[in-house]
Amino acid sequence: MKLKTKHKQLNNRFFTIIIVPRASSKTRTIRIPKWIFIPVLVLIAATSYTMGRMHDNINLLNKELADKNASISEYAELLDLSASNIDELEGDIESYKKKLISLLAVTEDLDRRTEEATEINKKIIEEIGDLIGLKIEVEEEDKLSSRGGPRPDINSLLPQNATFNQGYATLTARLLETESSLKSLETSTTKLSERFEEMKNYLKAYPSILPVKGEFTSHFGYRKNPITGKGKEFHSGLDIRAERGTNVKATGAGTVTFSGYSSGYGYLVIIDHGYGFETYYAHNSKLLVKRGQKVQRGDVIAKSGNSGRSTGPHVHYEVRVRGVAKNPLDYILN
Repeated sequence: MKLKTKHKQLNNRFFTIIIVPRASSKTRTIRIPKWIFIPVLVLIAATSYTMGRMHDNINLLNKELADKNASISEYAELLDLSASNIDELEGDIESYKKKLISLLAVTEDLDRRTEEATEINKKIIEEIGDLIGLKIEVEEEDKLSSRGGPRPDINSLLPQNATFNQGYATLTARLLETESSLKSLETSTTKLSERFEEMKNYLKAYPSILPVKGEFTSHFGYRKNPITGKGKEFHSGLDIRAERGTNVKATGAGTVTFSGYSSGYGYLVIIDHGYGFETYYAHNSKLLVKRGQKVQRGDVIAKSGNSGRSTGPHVHYEVRVRGVAKNPLDYILN
């Protein structure tokens, strides 16, 4: 009885598993102690808990990955948009560069035309000086200019805090204004050149210089008789003191109409300058030109002296306009 009870207690400590492979095979019996089920259950529970946590973590990671993918997609769209904007900006910049290059070409053309007009005016002014016996030098700062100075940097012309198109419009307006001013300058220069060609012969003939340099001993107008010292007489010219043999120069271009001795005037040269002008050079000691000879301003036509009605070596110089004696000083420019 005790043996049965002990056997029964022993059997209660085990689970018996009977395996029957096939009907013709022998059955197999496996005895598993009951105490091993508790760790197995704990292991199963722990494994289930761990797998659950892992599943939750995987779901969380999948959600975060989905969010990241969505953000990446947004960023990609923004990048695509930015790339498109950059391409558009690059196109605008290229267009603006072409516009600026075009404007620079316009300013360079304006500079060139301004310099040409200025140079023409400068030459005309200097040639006028040469024609009337004056040395005229045009200083750099006095030159005519359509823009009043060196070309400014384009960036300095663009208004601050403004779009390129606003600046471009402003600069274009200024260039158009300059173009208008330059056209006026070119028109006036052309007219001046044409008029100057017409005036060249007149300016060459104009009696604008003194025949000799020296002290004025008697002016144009009424004076005491230089021989008797009494009474008044009209003096039709200008007396200039000059040592005997001093070069006497023609005061303008013309043709010699008289070269010889004349009572009162002594050895006399008369030049017809045209345009109604005649000049007289009297009291010379020697004559160097002949009647009909062409002379230019500054040509030596005689040597000064004391011939004729004279009280000492000097040059008597007269200017006559259409036969009427005029004050020579009204025509002298130097």
